[in-house]
Amino acid sequence: MERVHIPDPTPDNHIVTTFEVDGAGTLLTLEMKLPDAAARQEMLDMGTADGMEVSHAMLDAIAF
Repeated sequence: MERVHIPDPTPDNHIVTTFEVDGAGTLLTLEMKLPDAAARQEMLDMGTADGMEVSHAMLDAIAF
């Protein structure tokens, strides 16, 4: 279970992270499970999706 304080605590959630070989790179998949639709909406209202998108774009920009 994960709870982040950004600055207020997020709803309790469970995240499954998988890494798969994808051609010359790696496919990162995150599955977030929340207790109900209200918790999902709360996470969206906090800007979680936008923040995750920024983080993933930064990962994409890393050249190995």
